[in-house]
Amino acid sequence: MRREPAILAVVFALGAVTGALAVAGLTPDQPAPPPMQSSAPTEPAAPAAAAPDPQPDPAAALALSLDPVSEPGSAATDARAPDPLQTRLEEMRAGWNRMENEVTRLSRRMADLEQRLAAVQGTPAAALAAGSPRLSSTPDGQRSALVQAGLADEAATELIRRQGEQSLARLDLRDIAAREGWLGTDRYREEVARLNEGNVDLREELGDEVYDRYLYTAGEDNRVRVDGIIPGSVGEMAGLAPGDLVETYAGEPIFTFSDLREATTGGERGELVQVRVRRGTQTFDAWVARGPLGVQLDSGRAEPR
Repeated sequence: MRREPAILAVVFALGAVTGALAVAGLTPDQPAPPPMQSSAPTEPAAPAAAAPDPQPDPAAALALSLDPVSEPGSAATDARAPDPLQTRLEEMRAGWNRMENEVTRLSRRMADLEQRLAAVQGTPAAALAAGSPRLSSTPDGQRSALVQAGLADEAATELIRRQGEQSLARLDLRDIAAREGWLGTDRYREEVARLNEGNVDLREELGDEVYDRYLYTAGEDNRVRVDGIIPGSVGEMAGLAPGDLVETYAGEPIFTFSDLREATTGGERGELVQVRVRRGTQTFDAWVARGPLGVQLDSGRAEPR
């Protein structure tokens, strides 16, 4: 039988394989042993330190989100550049401040012009300044100021009476000329000139010293104040500064703008004249060439010395 030798050969082969596995100490169901390690000594591995698990910082994350590190030209860098709108607002605010200062200066000049117009028309100047506590606004107040300045009571009363008569005469003349239609004509100007010949000039009748005290006591402006300096002007070279009060010019007391204008245009142009200036509590003399001072002026008030 030929099949028996074949079967015997297969059985023999299986037995050989089984024996070999038994010698190796393995069974078909066991995993293969790990590979043999080298017998060469090796460095022991350092134990790895267990790093703590970092916790996120909300503030740091917010700061990074608000101010990221950016390269030049990035959006974050552009955000740090000056804001054109903010710059424009600053310019407008500065311009507004300059305009307010200019309006204040013009208001002061307008008040001075109104006082002069009131004096020409016979209207009390203080009536134009609402709430202004000037003694000159009433006859009694004006008389009190004259007496305090050094005038006798009878003389003050007579002076006020004459002033009142002249003021009423000017008002009547204007009213008649307006009604009859010759206001502003040569006839009107001639009549005004005739009335002005008898004007009561307080400065002339009182003298400069008493007149100065009267203006101050009555609450009127009695000085010319430097309000601004024109670059390169005579006033700048003389050392004048805003806030200075002009006391005298070429020896003449200065109480009003017209006083200073008449003084600068009088005499010989270019001649050296003395100007007395009050700055705060100090008084000093400056020498200038006669002519325009080159300063912006405003009216002021100072106690006579």
